[in-house]
Amino acid sequence: MPTERLTMRKIREVLRLRFDFKLSYNKIAQSCQMGRSTVGDYIQRFEKSQLIWPLPDSIDDGQLEHLLFLKPQSGSSYPRERRPPADWAYVHVLIPR
Repeated sequence: MPTERLTMRKIREVLRLRFDFKLSYNKIAQSCQMGRSTVGDYIQRFEKSQLIWPLPDSIDDGQLEHLLFLKPQSGSSYPRERRPPADWAYVHVLIPR
């Protein structure tokens, strides 16, 4: 089950602690009471979005959310076109029980 997304206020705090104070992922996770991997995910999304820190005043929470979550991330593990369905009968022949 996917976890609930953090508020944009909390995401901005994660970014501020990382880029203004140069804190480690562990320190940010402790400060914001979240997992280290969550911190890493948000920082990675920010870096892939090619935004700069500090954020321009013109970027509001809605725009930031769009840039971090709705825009396709470059290097995403999801292909643009859908993969064909697996041929399970063929796979079953290749991997005998």
